[in-house]
Amino acid sequence: MSQIKVTVYITSHNYGRYLKTAVDSVLSQSLATWELFIVDDGSSDDTYQIAQGYGDSDERIFVIRNERAQGLRNCANAVLNLARGELIIRLDADDYFDDSALLILANYMDNNPNKGLVFPNWIYIDEQGGFIGIENRKIVGAESKVLDLPAHGACTMVRKRVLKSIGGYDPQFDAQDGHELWLKVLHRFDVGNVTTPLFFYRQHGSSMSRDENRILNARQKIKRGISKIHTGVVKPRVVAVVPAKNSYAETPNIVMEEIAGKPLIDYTLEAAKACELL
Repeated sequence: MSQIKVTVYITSHNYGRYLKTAVDSVLSQSLATWELFIVDDGSSDDTYQIAQGYGDSDERIFVIRNERAQGLRNCANAVLNLARGELIIRLDADDYFDDSALLILANYMDNNPNKGLVFPNWIYIDEQGGFIGIENRKIVGAESKVLDLPAHGACTMVRKRVLKSIGGYDPQFDAQDGHELWLKVLHRFDVGNVTTPLFFYRQHGSSMSRDENRILNARQKIKRGISKIHTGVVKPRVVAVVPAKNSYAETPNIVMEEIAGKPLIDYTLEAAKACELL
């Protein structure tokens, strides 16, 4: 085999109905120097049979089977230990690449050796693959501050050495791997993005992106977990600023307006006082 440039991995837990489309999008890439790991994470559908069919027919495709589900982060760390590519990218089993995705992202990384990761724009599709819309992210550093623009977990290309240097993914978190990656990487390495839509992001009833409470809770846990690593025994002093504007013509005295027997602002101040981070 020629030298591997990009390691792609797809983790599937009962997403066999979408898997063929995802794998075929890797096979159709303009960049040929890739390897693909398909991880069957404890599926009870036909995921393994589909994956094994590809593994038997293409020497670039490797199949990992977990008898019991290990979770996305454990699967990602397992692939990280096996990866031969200098760049790593995850494709979710229910999504698929544009034909030029790997070529454009790998070329960006080659031309920007100071960047630790890069992510593209994407196209939203429905469960049947119908077009919904395009996500256009602002250009990091030029149109947006990086803290306002976290990378998407899937289809973000990362240097393998960077991913290893931050310790891979923390299995204690069960969602929002992209948020974890962003917070770990952006303070140590430069990050970038391209404005070309390079993958198709499927929206359906079981999509993780539909579970807003789980997303917010996961981000909270990730932020607290990472802050503990960086603060050590001496905790930084964090100041919260609560702006209170009481001069709206339409709602005079809104700050002191009583709701259930207490001024509105009391609810904000009590929540702030109860927060251990402040």
